Amino acid sequence: MRFGFNRRIAAVALHDIVMAALAFELAVWLRYLTYGVPQEFFYLWHGTALFALVCSVVFWRVGLYRGIWHYASLTDLKAIARAVTLAALIFLPLLFVLDRLENFPRSALLIIWPLLIILLSGPRLLYRIAKDGHFGAVLERAESQRVPVLLVGAGDEAESFIREMERSELAGYRVVGVIDHKSSRIGRDIHGIRVLGGLADVESVVAGLAARNRKPQRLILATQKLDGVNLDVLPVRSVPSNPSELLASPEMRKLTEEVATRYDRVILDTPACLGLPDAKSVSELCDGLVMVVRAGATPREEVQAALDILDRRKVVGLVLNGSEASREQYGYY
Repeated sequence: MRFGFNRRIAAVALHDIVMAALAFELAVWLRYLTYGVPQEFFYLWHGTALFALVCSVVFWRVGLYRGIWHYASLTDLKAIARAVTLAALIFLPLLFVLDRLENFPRSALLIIWPLLIILLSGPRLLYRIAKDGHFGAVLERAESQRVPVLLVGAGDEAESFIREMERSELAGYRVVGVIDHKSSRIGRDIHGIRVLGGLADVESVVAGLAARNRKPQRLILATQKLDGVNLDVLPVRSVPSNPSELLASPEMRKLTEEVATRYDRVILDTPACLGLPDAKSVSELCDGLVMVVRAGATPREEVQAALDILDRRKVVGLVLNGSEASREQYGYY
């Protein structure tokens, strides 16, 4: 399986590895400077190399490189703190196996932890402040960075979706409302999210949300069947432990081949192309691909990298979300 090379992600990964090595060296140096005999840099070079290696693997596995520096916030600081904590807990027993912690002061970890968090978060926050011109954006909750969506369906699938979005800090969507085909559900709440209207009320519901600065950017089907609509949905109730393996399995191919014989059109939705192999696996099962890009948020380099991952011959179009087009902006290419 081939993945496109993303220069931005590579640069961020290199930065974090260098910061990890620097934090280790500074921590050991400060520890011996304040207590004991001062030592030169790279006194414990093997420990530096091991710590940098552990951090590179942990940071990648926990998804630290998925965030965009332009949108760095307190949520990113929490993710960095968790990643650094996990890396330190893994590093210590590995170094013990390597050299029985010879010459490594355990108290140095108490210096490494806050130092590395500062070295990782500092450049991210400074970049965000430089781009936005003020510090307030850094203090925004992650809710403001999630894509606002309107759910269609107020059943079990909607409840599961809303619950999962509230549970995960890394969730990409923020549910602003629900519409349903059953009038008996209108006006009721699901985990605090109001069922605002029926299927025929989409335009008025969206207009009402827009008036409150909560305009949805996407409409997500959260039901398997809508009365009067010739459409079936096959949702996922919970996230499996091995989604990538399932999508690339022979069973998944058999499923797509079977539903293709029953329906005129089959649409498969995937997460973002970069960082996960899901989109690549699903694209191999499709006849055509439609890429969705968010205006003002998705860097051009990432769009190019995503196209490099996919089979360009299958790309039939692109959807630009979040674009405020006006009649004056309309024109021909």
